[in-house]
Amino acid sequence: MPPETLRPPSPDERRKRKALALDIGRKRIGVAVLDVDTSMALADFVLQRKGTKSDIARLQERFDHIGAEIWVVGLPPTSPDPATCSARLARNFAKRLEACQPAPVWMVDEANTTREATDHLHLLGLSGRKLKAVIDMHAAARILDRWIAGEPAFSPDSAAE
Repeated sequence: MPPETLRPPSPDERRKRKALALDIGRKRIGVAVLDVDTSMALADFVLQRKGTKSDIARLQERFDHIGAEIWVVGLPPTSPDPATCSARLARNFAKRLEACQPAPVWMVDEANTTREATDHLHLLGLSGRKLKAVIDMHAAARILDRWIAGEPAFSPDSAAE
């Protein structure tokens, strides 16, 4: 395990390292990238899920294409209902991602990021199908904003059940 997996980078280090952030859902994965020149999270695209192995392969292509160094995966609040536990889905995806490639994978609390993104996009006049088409990548940008701001980060193995 690289030493970096033991300690998350500091907020200053986070702004200088290109990251790819993921908002993991059952049907879609929202993707955002860190523009290191501006230290801004930019919504990138929405990936329609086809299966974890295929999804990781497609995400790895984007990761490599932009020269990213770090993965940031949103960790939803834990639900008492195991059948609908989004946190388990995100943790399992992050663990698979960590196991199949060498770059560090960090998880950041994503509570309310979809609500924040929805509210912001409503202010911009988006609703209905237009909103649904982009919400996940904007939620991923909110996750990345939290990463940049220095929110506590967890390795997939240490993220609480």
